[in-house]
Amino acid sequence: RVNSYLVQLLGLYRYQNKMLSIHIDEHFVQDLLDEKLAHYQPVLSDKNVQLLISCEESLVWYFDREIILGILNNALNNASRYTNSVIELTAEIKGDYLIIEVHDDGNGYPEDLLNATPGEIINNINFQTGSTSLGIYFAESVAKLHKQNDRQGFIKLSNGGKHGGGVFSIHLP
Repeated sequence: RVNSYLVQLLGLYRYQNKMLSIHIDEHFVQDLLDEKLAHYQPVLSDKNVQLLISCEESLVWYFDREIILGILNNALNNASRYTNSVIELTAEIKGDYLIIEVHDDGNGYPEDLLNATPGEIINNINFQTGSTSLGIYFAESVAKLHKQNDRQGFIKLSNGGKHGGGVFSIHLP
């Protein structure tokens, strides 16, 4: 977890100093999700948390694989801390965007985080839970680097979803 924070901090430093470049290539989305499943399955099994994937096997999209893996890693870390028994990774195309989501069955995101702008998110530190919101700020920042024509990537946080808890979504053009 500390390593993940350090990588995010370095990424944000590079982003703010316009030194972060992305490497967009074609990827099978199912492969990306399967990789995260394989990585998290042992940890989640120990916690009696089921990890599900919903994605068309042939779904292909263009994105920076390493950056998206980092974003999903952070989203899954958060979901694994707050879920009760299930986390589901989903991916689908809606309109001109690939939408990858992480659903859980926990209590969902707090209202102040749901209503915060990216600038406010980075100032949202909770010492009781250990939440810095750095991962969400990082995800929002690097999602914007994914551009196509007049569209730009973004993230969205919501509650409810497939399992009644928090939903982290990344939208990639």
